[in-house]
Amino acid sequence: GTSIELGAQNLYAAGDGAYTGEVNAAMLTDVGCRFVILGHSERRQLMGETDDLVAKKMQAALAGNLIP
Repeated sequence: GTSIELGAQNLYAAGDGAYTGEVNAAMLTDVGCRFVILGHSERRQLMGETDDLVAKKMQAALAGNLIP
């Protein structure tokens, strides 16, 4: 009953599976997330995320009904 909405700072591109420590789109929507941040500079610089990986995350977010 409030205007507060939930978002996440990251998303794992794969769906179901044994990816210990990773959070996929279904997990985020299950806890009520509507938004997710993708492709931010810290993950690119420190974790080596590429344009290709960010594109896969974008596809996973949109398929999971999240707003990137």
